[in-house]
Amino acid sequence: MDKNIVEKAHKLLEKDIYFVINAKAYIFYNYFDVDSYDFEKSAVCDDGKINDRTTIFVCRKLEKILKEWEDVMVFANSISVDEKTSCDYLIYWLYDKVKNSGCDDSDIYLVYSKLSNLMESICFKEKKDKYDRKFIKLYDRNVLKNKKELHDFLEYYNFIRPKLDNENLEKTVYCNYIEYIFGVYNKMHKDYNLKCTGLYEEIIPFKQKFNNSSKELNYVKEKCQNISEKLVLEVKNEIICLSEEQEKEKERKRIELKKKLDASIIDERITIVESSQGEKEKIKLDDDISEKLPSHKIYEELNNNNNIDLNNSYCKELEINDTKAKNICAHVVKNLKKMTELDYKKEHNEYCLHFVRWIYEEIGKIPGIDWKNTYKNPDITKLFRVQFPINSKSPKYRCYYDFAGNINEWKEKADLLDYFQIFDKINNDTTCVNDKCKKNCTFFENINKLYKKHKKKCCTRFHYGGYFDNCLDYFKCDNKYNPKTFISKLKCQIEKSNENTEELDEPIPIDENVILKSLKS
Repeated sequence: MDKNIVEKAHKLLEKDIYFVINAKAYIFYNYFDVDSYDFEKSAVCDDGKINDRTTIFVCRKLEKILKEWEDVMVFANSISVDEKTSCDYLIYWLYDKVKNSGCDDSDIYLVYSKLSNLMESICFKEKKDKYDRKFIKLYDRNVLKNKKELHDFLEYYNFIRPKLDNENLEKTVYCNYIEYIFGVYNKMHKDYNLKCTGLYEEIIPFKQKFNNSSKELNYVKEKCQNISEKLVLEVKNEIICLSEEQEKEKERKRIELKKKLDASIIDERITIVESSQGEKEKIKLDDDISEKLPSHKIYEELNNNNNIDLNNSYCKELEINDTKAKNICAHVVKNLKKMTELDYKKEHNEYCLHFVRWIYEEIGKIPGIDWKNTYKNPDITKLFRVQFPINSKSPKYRCYYDFAGNINEWKEKADLLDYFQIFDKINNDTTCVNDKCKKNCTFFENINKLYKKHKKKCCTRFHYGGYFDNCLDYFKCDNKYNPKTFISKLKCQIEKSNENTEELDEPIPIDENVILKSLKS
């Protein structure tokens, strides 16, 4: 198969004036490409963090498109394209720029992170769940290539179809193009992990068009004899993915099984401590709670020097000079690889949160570190870059960090996650004698402040009771987790402004029907 068959087929289509003036995706791609390299410097894109010049131009262009979205919609309306489809075209345009760029994954990450919030606010507004599924921040060039090629084929197929009636060289090119696309589909279809995590949603409309009873499938087979029977029939093979409810049930059963297993059996795995009601595991209020936190096990894993390879290919290629930075790099490689072994999203998310906090703290130990200008340090930039080739090889869940973030925010999230995980293990019936429990006041006073701060943004309260959790990775909205019960039990002396964490700082209630409708729309 000619490796340039896609380009050849598209160039043939461009000779057809009917295609040029009617193919909406083609028109939009060209619209977005206008003056791609003729923009003034941008505070967002030209802050010195993106290294590749071509990627800087893409960043500037994307920022300009998003900031002038009203003009885009005027153009879209003129050719009868709605906003949703316009956003889809923009995403595939961006994917094409990324897959063809010569930049490394760190530059791609920076473009995504700098402009994703703006894109979300314009294209998806209140439909955050659909945003996460549609605009997937991918780094694997092959995945981006497959998504774009299958999408564009479906957009262009109606212009190709009538050309299959002609017996000429052009028909041969189009038939080869179709055969190639069927091959792309089969690769995507076989990749269970990518299909079931939504990375390849393009296979759904393709399968609908060329299903078992499809006239289109029979038409293509009749017109293009070079498409093998085997290649076409693979389109009909089904892969069954678990529904969201089935995934939840699977997770519930996993947790039940995990509670029954002896701790020694799972000691070799990264352990995320599950709550248990067993009396022998209860923590007394006069124990030192800060020494009982679930994350201690994780940080031991993160700092463990076993299986550390200071000469691993990832770090060696980066040529890091600082000895401390070299050691951090080796640990990052070990820990990210370990995370790829985790089978369940909840377990991975918890480990990732603590991992990000850990790397912030390790970076802070490097002599002379300046958090305001971290990327001016070449070794820090290399520590930022090492995550991408490792994450790109993970078939399921990935964990990214950005040194431009707020270290305190990650510390707060990690502290709250620890608190919620240990909550059910604390024996609140403990009798505190002679102020023995007061040693835990500092711990609960800190949690009390963080609880108040994060509950406002993490919990949407309904008029008729209950909450919608916005921070499922580290926060629980149920009022039973309010730390004030422990504070009063310990008789801690806290500031008056911090006393009422339940009523004073309750989120403003809304009608839950608003949330439900937005999720269904």
